[in-house]
Amino acid sequence: MSTRSFSFTLRTLLLIYCTVVTLLLTTALLFLHSRLFEQYAVDRLTAHGKAITLNTAFFVADDLITENYAALQDFALSFAARADIEALLISDQQWQIITSSEPELLGTTMEKFPPGVCLLVDGDFNVRLSATGERLCVTSPVIIGRQTLGHVRVMLSTTPMLARLHQLQRQGIMIGASFWFLAMLGGYLMARRLTGPLRQFMTATESIRQGDFQVEIPSGRPIRELHGFALTLRRMAATIGRRERELAKMRNYLHNIIESMPSSLVTINDQGEITQWNGAATEFTGIPTTKALGRNLYEIVPLFSRYAERLAESNRSRQPVTLHRERLEGEKEQFCNLTFFPLMANGVDGMVIRLDDITEMEKKEQQLRQAQKMETIGTLAGGLAHDFNNVLTGIMGNLSLLRFKQKSGQAIESAELAEYLGQMETAGKRATDMVRQLLTLARRQETRRVPVDLLLTIKHVRAICETTFDRSVRLVVQVAPKLRQAMVMGDPTEIEQTLLNLCVNALHAMTFMRAASEWGGTISIKLTPVEIGPDLLHRPEIKPGSYWRLAVNDTGIGMDREIREKIFLPFFTTKERHEGTGLGLAMVESIVRQHNGHVMVYSEPDLGSTFSIYLPRMEQADQTENGEENIPAIEPGSGLILVVDDDPVVRQLAEEALKILGYQVLTAADGLEALEVYRQHQAEIRAVLLDMAMPVMSGREAFLELQKINPEILVVMSSGFRQDERLEEVMQRGARAFLQKPYDLTSLAQTMAHVLRS
Repeated sequence: MSTRSFSFTLRTLLLIYCTVVTLLLTTALLFLHSRLFEQYAVDRLTAHGKAITLNTAFFVADDLITENYAALQDFALSFAARADIEALLISDQQWQIITSSEPELLGTTMEKFPPGVCLLVDGDFNVRLSATGERLCVTSPVIIGRQTLGHVRVMLSTTPMLARLHQLQRQGIMIGASFWFLAMLGGYLMARRLTGPLRQFMTATESIRQGDFQVEIPSGRPIRELHGFALTLRRMAATIGRRERELAKMRNYLHNIIESMPSSLVTINDQGEITQWNGAATEFTGIPTTKALGRNLYEIVPLFSRYAERLAESNRSRQPVTLHRERLEGEKEQFCNLTFFPLMANGVDGMVIRLDDITEMEKKEQQLRQAQKMETIGTLAGGLAHDFNNVLTGIMGNLSLLRFKQKSGQAIESAELAEYLGQMETAGKRATDMVRQLLTLARRQETRRVPVDLLLTIKHVRAICETTFDRSVRLVVQVAPKLRQAMVMGDPTEIEQTLLNLCVNALHAMTFMRAASEWGGTISIKLTPVEIGPDLLHRPEIKPGSYWRLAVNDTGIGMDREIREKIFLPFFTTKERHEGTGLGLAMVESIVRQHNGHVMVYSEPDLGSTFSIYLPRMEQADQTENGEENIPAIEPGSGLILVVDDDPVVRQLAEEALKILGYQVLTAADGLEALEVYRQHQAEIRAVLLDMAMPVMSGREAFLELQKINPEILVVMSSGFRQDERLEEVMQRGARAFLQKPYDLTSLAQTMAHVLRS
């Protein structure tokens, strides 16, 4: 069902109003005047007819008594001849007409109440107006004493009265039409007077709506209301104008802020359509603002598609979501920080996305970490050199004793030989652990998150510290005896580096930052589980939950408040220029923060310092006590193995070890020789043990050539350094396993058996 609405202009309404009002007033006045005149005329005619009828009744009374009907008839005829008399009827007591100005009515019965409107009734006396209004009938009894002798009825014509009434009505209509015309003319002139300024006001208002606040506004005089409206409109235009040059300035200011931001700032509505796109977003994506606005975010920037659920989650919870160090997919390596937060303003439903490109910062931070690692290695170099010399002394000293006894012909008992060999094996393992720790500390690779046992971390760092630290410093580890594991999710190298940095700082605080005579003290490493609740939080960024508290305490020189507030700033140091770069604690704070942890420090001058690292706990993994893995048994094997290594000692060791395990062995000193040997014995060779770094032809080149000969070849790569891009390439191209140097009989047996089974 549809409805129609009608709209009229003010001029039309005024004309209609004047016309209708004038017409209604004229009609009402004419009707009232006609009714009053008609009533007046009827009243006058009634009085006149009453007087005539009463006089006639008195005059004919004698003739009725004497029954002189002839005289009565003559009287009736002569009486009816009067101009104002239409007819005269006289009846006897029984209403029988005995005299009439209309002879045809003689002998008929006179109606007691003739048809029409009764105007007056008084016994047998009554006055009635005919239905057509053309005749007035006045009936009066003829009474002498108390006796009614008959009735007289006089009929008067109302034609003169009606003629006068019609004349008056015509005159009223003419006068009303004149007034109506004058009213129409006045209404038209008044409408023009009113609508002209109103049209000007409408034009001015439309100009204001379009932003022209200097438009000319009519005065509205002499109409007071329009004049007041004009003054109000002028003030409104001035006020709106001031608020608009202000809003324009604010919009321009905010636009400049958004465009000047180094962060990419993008806003989308609830349909995923882009509503804001700043210059940084254009620079980052290469998409100009004109092509981005109004488009779907996930269509023009597909990299955001994998964050769609995070955006939806933030929109539902109305809480911001922050993602740190996100690696973006693409040809070049890029890192960014992402923040999603809901747009809540004036009922607008949408999301704001902030993207900070931290690629360069990440690269610089990695460089700083590497520089700090090298600083730590430099700090440890003296101690490592001393310990390596001790290791070499243990090996070379025992060898010299054995060789001396052999040359001098002295008998060597089996128990004595076992003791010598055991000491050399212990020294060799110690050297292997030291090299592994150095390689782990110095390596450069992407941050990886795996389960890390802090007990093993403490064990590895303790081994380095006890080997390299000055002997005036004592190292104490405090861990609950029944604690089997302390698992966190993180990067094992970074966590070890963090703990080692704190231990090195503690060492410095107790040695060369003091006078030489005061060197020494105790470093305590303590690991405890803690529960942090809302009532125990001292810093708003710490979230409640289960943590491991890894604390390093020293009895060094300590720090005052001013120094404590700066220790985590990059390049801030209290050491001499040649003693440190000021990167250690900055890296500690950065690494711990990236592991969703926190660092707290307590220190007082001359009372030492305590650094506490809080890392989120994770569920325990199945491992043996003290985190030691089960040592696999030595597994024998069979078949022909090709050993390729340029070092004759290593080559001979591998050959003897494989033969002991049950294998047959062929050897080659470089890649070219290996290719020749493999071509001759391809059918018999089950696997190849290939060194990575060799002269003439490197292990990488030799592997690629061997793979051309046999794409299914089983190759075990061997090197003293795992983090090598060339080695990574070979492993990705199909090498079956990697064997870290130095290796022993157990690791060699395990690796070869695994490869041959696969």
